[in-house]
Amino acid sequence: AAAELAPPPLAALFAQIDYAARLLPVADARKLAILNSDSLLAESFRNDLRWHHEAEQALSRAQEKTTLWRDKLSPVETEAALGLALRYEGGFFSFISSAWRQVKAEVTARAGLEELTIKPRIVDMLSDLSAEHEAAAELARAHRALGACIGLRDGDEAMELVAERDAGRPREGVHAAPLMELVAVDGDAAAERLRGLSRLKTAAEEARATINTCFESIEGMPVAEALQALSNLLNSKETLPAFAPALRELSAAPNSVRAALRHLDLDIPGLDAVIAEATVERALASRPALREAQGATLDDAGKMVADALADMRDTTADLLVDRARARFAQHMALTTNLDLEIDGQQRAERNAFIRARQDLDRELGKSTRFRSVRELMTSDAGRLIRDLKPVWLMSPLSVADVLPLAPDLFDVVIFDEASQVPIEDAAPSLFRAPQVVVVGDDKQLPPTNFFSSGGGDLDDSDDLDFGEEETDSLDLDADSLLNQAAKRLPSTLLGWHYRSRSEELIAFSNAVFYGGKLISIPSPRRAASEAPIVAESPIDGAKYWREALARSVSFHHTPFATYDKRRNRGEAQYVAEMVRGLLKKQTGKSIGVIAFSEAQQTEIERALERLARDDAKFAEAYEAELEREEDNQFAGLFVKNLENVQGDERDVIIVSVCYAPDPRGVMRMNFGPINRAGGERRLNVIFSRAKEHVALVSTIKADAITNDYNTGALCLKTYLRYAEAVSCGDAEGMRRALATAAPHAAAEREAHTSALAAQIAAGLRDRGLMADLGVGESDFVCDVAVRSKAGDPHHLAVMIDGPRHYATRDLIERHVVKPGALRAFGWKTMTVLGLDWRRDPERVLARIERAVKGASKSGGKGGAARRAAKSAAPKSEDASG
Repeated sequence: AAAELAPPPLAALFAQIDYAARLLPVADARKLAILNSDSLLAESFRNDLRWHHEAEQALSRAQEKTTLWRDKLSPVETEAALGLALRYEGGFFSFISSAWRQVKAEVTARAGLEELTIKPRIVDMLSDLSAEHEAAAELARAHRALGACIGLRDGDEAMELVAERDAGRPREGVHAAPLMELVAVDGDAAAERLRGLSRLKTAAEEARATINTCFESIEGMPVAEALQALSNLLNSKETLPAFAPALRELSAAPNSVRAALRHLDLDIPGLDAVIAEATVERALASRPALREAQGATLDDAGKMVADALADMRDTTADLLVDRARARFAQHMALTTNLDLEIDGQQRAERNAFIRARQDLDRELGKSTRFRSVRELMTSDAGRLIRDLKPVWLMSPLSVADVLPLAPDLFDVVIFDEASQVPIEDAAPSLFRAPQVVVVGDDKQLPPTNFFSSGGGDLDDSDDLDFGEEETDSLDLDADSLLNQAAKRLPSTLLGWHYRSRSEELIAFSNAVFYGGKLISIPSPRRAASEAPIVAESPIDGAKYWREALARSVSFHHTPFATYDKRRNRGEAQYVAEMVRGLLKKQTGKSIGVIAFSEAQQTEIERALERLARDDAKFAEAYEAELEREEDNQFAGLFVKNLENVQGDERDVIIVSVCYAPDPRGVMRMNFGPINRAGGERRLNVIFSRAKEHVALVSTIKADAITNDYNTGALCLKTYLRYAEAVSCGDAEGMRRALATAAPHAAAEREAHTSALAAQIAAGLRDRGLMADLGVGESDFVCDVAVRSKAGDPHHLAVMIDGPRHYATRDLIERHVVKPGALRAFGWKTMTVLGLDWRRDPERVLARIERAVKGASKSGGKGGAARRAAKSAAPKSEDASG
């Protein structure tokens, strides 16, 4: 009795509201008497229900006779077909009715009668189908009658309500007694009360969803306790806004997740660990081969593939050469073929090559009055010349001057440095092949002639300094070949950057100009803390050249110098002293000198010539360096201005900023071409020329530049700050400079250190090794870089199979190119899988420790290994070239 008097749980109230909403249409139709099983309405419903059961049985019996039908005709189609069948089937003149033939074929196909040996009559098949349609229509009428009997449209819902009545209760959880009393009288009062409860349905559903999110068992509580729990939650209104997003996520989670969060004695990281462990176990169980996967196996496979790729490249090159030789030999053989039985086409081809050979022999035998290349290429000798020289290296203007305008002259024409090629210069070459490949960088210079336009540079005799206010012909929309090709041709980014042996050399350009999309290779040697380089006089260049080789980027401050008549003689003399020191010590490094103006270029050349006149040993080294060649290519010393240095590269690049306060101490913000539109592109060209070292010689520091509203000036100011930070080993200052110049790229570059990398690094430190996480300045980083002690270069790059690893979808790039590039830059590499660590952490640490000790002992023997590993790296230019 006490239990019966207890208040119902909250779930019962929700069920009452649902039930009231279902009964409301019955009340509006004044049919609530259906809830009384002794009423006349209930008796009428039972009669309709018997009709419904009989119709169901009749339909079932009819369907048993139509099992042969695969695709039944509609009722209308059935009646029409049956009329034709009754008229024509078995009749003598049935063959004259095309409609009957069509009906017969349709029934045969839809019922699969062609597969039967003894076929039933079409009339019988259609009569049975007609009986089924009639039984279905009768059942539909009975179904509608059930709903209409108590004011509902749906007979199924009517049967459900009556079934609940006969079971003595509505749906599970509803306390029937109060509601049955409420509707005992079929009147307006009962209907109004049900209508009031029904209006609560939407609010009740929203409340139930919220409650189920916050609490798991509140619906089973008595109402008073449930209200108290909800009241406590509402009283926490100050914390609810912060809690709401978590509740929304929780409500969207599967039931199993909500139950785990409520019942397991685990915090979120612990729960993540349990889920991860279960997921790994499930994956290993479904794919047993994964249990045997090891990082060492992947490393061995990657090296085997690298060797195979290198062999394939060599074999492919040999094959192409052999094909070219075979083609030439085949054509030469035609000239000696005396077979008289060859057909007319072969005879014409033989005669053409005979004439070609005669023309070429005649031309090679001359000593004067040679024919032009254009004449030879348009003559019969042209085909033989292309056999002898299948690859031609020419400038676009030389193509127009020298070669005939023939569309099939070559198979493909390739343009390099296309940003420097005007479209009018490129057009003649485009017409000489059916295919074109355009290579260029839209972040470098379009066609420009800054120093040759307008009035040009002033002479030394000019007393006035106009701040290089020449007319600049650089146009950001210049109609270069690259500009047009980018609009019309499919393109791809050559993202790998191989030129710079230290990432600091390219990191600024990568962040500022390329949005961090270049893939630079981490350097094993990190910048160490160094003292600033401050020169007191030009002759200090004779000692500070060593600092240029000790640092990837060195910032040489020359506060003694001044800017006069668009020249900085102090910087020029300092640069000349640095070059003398580098050449006299025979470092073997190739050297390039870049000036920000043509006048400063001339000043540096004169300073070098003066030193050569006074120092015979330097003069000898200077002359030899001016003529230096490597692999038949000029690789000697050059002194150029920023307008004509694009495409060059050297081991050591010395940059003279030139701009400084004048003799009166006035610092003007006239930076010549840097101030012009596209000036930042000129700087990008300068910053990306060095392979090993950049020495930035500057009288001013970053703070001296105040017109940073100008893009070019701002870029120069930021690079001065960046170079000074790198020169002093200030890693934090370097990153601040990059973040200021390219905040978006810096945000994307934010390291994503995995928990596995952190655990491995911690284990290595416990063993006395130095381990750094996320070493690298681009998206390509060493997850764990290991060295024996502070100050040493990193010996080993540990690559981990985290999200960054699997983001590289290309397996060759992941397991061959990246490790091969690291080895080419002096690293030893190792792959550690998460499964390796999960299986035996101590074994992984011991393997890494052995590799580090082996690498540190090999020391200087790494050169040959680096050269061998370099063959694994793809032979591709980078976007900053």
